[in-house]
Amino acid sequence: MAGSALSAAPTSSGVTSRGAAPPPPGTTEQDVLEPPEDDQTLAGFPARTEPLPREADGPPGCSDSDVASGLRPTAPKDVLTRAKSYSLAAGARLATLVAVFVVLFALFTLIRYRVSMPEPHDYHDLQFDWTPFDPRYLEPLDKGFGQYNVLADTHSHTTFSDGSRTHPVSHPPPTSARKLILSRMAPAQLVSWAKVNGFDALIVSDHNTLEGALATRDWAAKNEPGFIVIPAMEYSSCRVHMNLIGIDQMIELAPAVPTNDELKRMIDKVHSLGGIVSVNHIPWSNTTNAGFQVARLPNHPSRDELLAMGVDAFEVTNQGEFDTISWAFARSRNATSGRPLGAFTGSDVHYPESPAWGWTAVNVAERTAEAVLEELRNARNTILFEPSGTRGTFAVRHNPAYLAVEPLDALASYSTIFYEVKLFTGRWSGNGRLSRSCFPLCGGVRI
Repeated sequence: MAGSALSAAPTSSGVTSRGAAPPPPGTTEQDVLEPPEDDQTLAGFPARTEPLPREADGPPGCSDSDVASGLRPTAPKDVLTRAKSYSLAAGARLATLVAVFVVLFALFTLIRYRVSMPEPHDYHDLQFDWTPFDPRYLEPLDKGFGQYNVLADTHSHTTFSDGSRTHPVSHPPPTSARKLILSRMAPAQLVSWAKVNGFDALIVSDHNTLEGALATRDWAAKNEPGFIVIPAMEYSSCRVHMNLIGIDQMIELAPAVPTNDELKRMIDKVHSLGGIVSVNHIPWSNTTNAGFQVARLPNHPSRDELLAMGVDAFEVTNQGEFDTISWAFARSRNATSGRPLGAFTGSDVHYPESPAWGWTAVNVAERTAEAVLEELRNARNTILFEPSGTRGTFAVRHNPAYLAVEPLDALASYSTIFYEVKLFTGRWSGNGRLSRSCFPLCGGVRI
């Protein structure tokens, strides 16, 4: 064993210690007790030059009285001062960081909702320079309808749909004038769009206003005398959208969340002015609003309820969607009820790049707005439908002014999306209310 191989070295008392290396031959006890001058121990290691601490000695900074009294050592005052200074500096940095985030958030929120950013695309100078589309190759859905000589669009929008009262008639405002514009075509441009898409007549129906329709009618009378414009407005509420067609004066609209009785009173008022009422895009209205598990327009009246209120027609095509239920409903009621019920087509056009899908065909003795309206009132019309849409469309140009600030706009959108999604409560009703809670907030989506 290793222990048996070790020699016992004598100590000052003559007692050997286990495990000590034996001294070299000729080494005296005095040599062991007193290291040589060259600081080399017998084992070949440097000798300790400083005195060993006494048992009473404590850590540096402790006095003999502290050790004797059992007090714990304390840090020097400069260490506490530095720690306090560091804590204050760290707190100041954190407060500065929070303040910067608050300021940036407020800035981006203002940019998102209050600053007029340039439009992403340039719609200022629209040119519809392709060959006009002729839909007369399509077969009418009522095969026995016979001849027709006017093709109408019963649902369209101008730049007045965003609520502005200052739009020029010939072209939309400059692209930097507004962050949100619901429709990109001024009245003159809408007429040009309608003509190249094969329409002879146009029902202009901006959201809850007649101004765009009247401006379009006046412009067409001076510049396109052969083109028929019928004024209307799209009553946009939290429950239903309806076109009030053939009126040229504003009426008191039903509230944002109307009752059936309130809707009926409004419909009766339109009839008293010689107008007709068409129910718009029922499939769109009843489609589930993504993420909310409710319809876009909750509590939409049924077709039977709407018929009882006195509506004159249903929009059976909206953009490229064909509402077969409303089509069958109108045809069956025409066969069994005592009054006609029309089935109309509507492009619901907001943007010049949109094609046309449907045409409402009538046959009139005189090509006037009154004659067309009379045929629609009596449901003496048929429809043409092209599910592929027209081929010619406007090529949208990017707006250089927007491209210059797009990164800032993207940051503003990113910094507000986390609460914008939570605050979204429904579709915009068109009269300053939202369709679910009807509370006006910045995140509401206009339609």
